[in-house]
Amino acid sequence: MNLSEAKKFLNENGYLLEDRFGGGKDRYGHKIKRLKLSDLDNEDLDNEDEPLPAGDVEPSDVEPIEAPTENPKAQPVEIKNNAEKNNIAVGAFSVGNMEMVMGAVAAAEELNMPIILQIAECRLKNSPLELMGPMMISAAKNSKVDIAVHLDHGLKIETVQKALELGFTSVMFDGSTLPLEENIRMVKQVREMADKYGATVEAELGVVGGNEGDGAAHEIQCTNPDDAKLFCDETGVDALAVAIGNAHGNYPALPSLRYDVLDDINKIVETPLVLHGGTGISDEMFQQTIMLGVRKINIATASFDNLAKYALEYCKSIEKANYFELSRAEVIGVYENVKRHIKVFSFME
Repeated sequence: MNLSEAKKFLNENGYLLEDRFGGGKDRYGHKIKRLKLSDLDNEDLDNEDEPLPAGDVEPSDVEPIEAPTENPKAQPVEIKNNAEKNNIAVGAFSVGNMEMVMGAVAAAEELNMPIILQIAECRLKNSPLELMGPMMISAAKNSKVDIAVHLDHGLKIETVQKALELGFTSVMFDGSTLPLEENIRMVKQVREMADKYGATVEAELGVVGGNEGDGAAHEIQCTNPDDAKLFCDETGVDALAVAIGNAHGNYPALPSLRYDVLDDINKIVETPLVLHGGTGISDEMFQQTIMLGVRKINIATASFDNLAKYALEYCKSIEKANYFELSRAEVIGVYENVKRHIKVFSFME
């Protein structure tokens, strides 16, 4: 889908700012249909050529929204369990502003696939949790597909607590640079906190390389399979991020992933496995990790880069930039990136 086609789709489905504020149009005017991954099959998903329903309707033409009888946010453990059943992975997409949230949700809804919206603690200096959190949670509640809201790479207990209080359905405590015993102790503490809110917990063992935005680059230390089993047994985490040669940020060259390590971990650990540092990994490599037990894949840098690319292309294409058109370009940039990765993770292409 090129830029003009993407604009047309987003215009028709009410994702642009002028639609939300200028036309009296309500993207959430239709009843929300809850969709589980187990309800889907590939034939239903691979329908890009079919016409999409237009969202441009007047409020008087739609049925009123029924008040939800339960919290409509999806639990990450349910999403991951469905991914396990279907032998696919769910995409966890980092967001940093409203446009990123809108673009990710647009892609998920078009493909009728669940996703996870997430934000890492190191990004909060640019995107404060008290602003981003409620927006992410609102998007999840009002989406037509299941969306979980996750704190990625939580570094402080206080930040984890704040995310839980805001209503995040999942939190990660990253103690990967700590000694094993200390990592276990801290994650058990987070586990107790999360249980009070009905939230799930992700942790990391081994060290994923690169820079997660905190200014510090980390050397890759592959996860020890025996340590992984001990860690999961001791902490009861719902998801485990493993290090198999992957790294955060942009790779200088195609990485060499340790599939043998991943396979060994998957054989002795029942906990769903997570792959961080997805930007720059090839589609074939993604799918190989999925076949070896990865059920959640994080994408951050690729979305930020694509947003910047589309915003730059827009600014270069016009003599006098318009804020609303710039916002539209950012939405499309994220939408395109998220859509492509969902297809790869679900073996649609």
